[in-house]
Amino acid sequence: MNLNQLKIYITVVEQKGFSAASRLLNLSPTAVSKQVRSLEDHLGVQLILRTSTTFDITDVGMLFYDNCKRLLKDFTNLEDLTQSFQQEPSGSLKVSSSVAFAETFIVPHMSEFISRHPKILLTLDIADRIPDVQREDIDLCFGLIGHWDQDLIQKKFISTRTGIYASPAYLEKHGEPKSKKDLQNHRFICHANRPDSQTIAFKKGPSIHIQPSIAANDHTALLAFAKDGLGPIVLFEFIAQPLVESGQLKPILTNEEMPAENYNVYYPPAHHMKPAAKAFLDFVFSRC
Repeated sequence: MNLNQLKIYITVVEQKGFSAASRLLNLSPTAVSKQVRSLEDHLGVQLILRTSTTFDITDVGMLFYDNCKRLLKDFTNLEDLTQSFQQEPSGSLKVSSSVAFAETFIVPHMSEFISRHPKILLTLDIADRIPDVQREDIDLCFGLIGHWDQDLIQKKFISTRTGIYASPAYLEKHGEPKSKKDLQNHRFICHANRPDSQTIAFKKGPSIHIQPSIAANDHTALLAFAKDGLGPIVLFEFIAQPLVESGQLKPILTNEEMPAENYNVYYPPAHHMKPAAKAFLDFVFSRC
């Protein structure tokens, strides 16, 4: 068993077949199949069930795949450790971020980052989702507090407050809420992927349940709906500030303080963070 065989096996599993894997690896299907068969003979177990019409990963094959991925990740970290003594960070870097955070703190500064670190090959995944950091080989993940993978290292990045906002046109038509109880007379714009989006928490007193007028899982669409007067919306201050300054949104119930929430950075457990990841983390932190 060698590292090359593990890489071939991982590719076969992820490509769901020998032919697709062979094209990606620039090898013949026979050569790929022979390497997997040799691996199975060495281990004494069947990793893949294959016939002329079927291709299935056995239970032990999937377990072996998961451990191979971690092993190769550790091997990559070992390579990065030896390269960390180089003066300039380099190599691949995969970063995941929520849309709001990326649009505010990452995307506007990418030109400067690439200019500073031209040897870093950055892949940026921007989406309002909770990714599988370790399975997707993500080096850094920026998002709200909480992540299902308890093995990840978690560090607080910024703390920000939420507020309630509405367009001047909406407030002129429907009136401005004067109390928390008044909020229940308004239909809000809510995020479709957040289970708590229909509950507004305050630092003092009980939470308020609200009804949505419209829900969406797209950050840009939500802001457009709010600016078009489709209802009030709960936003983080750093997102709302430029819209307030431009007169497109107005804060409401400012006397009712809402709790702060943390944006965290998550990354896989490792003895050493790769230089490219550290450079990116330091850079984004300096822009927050």
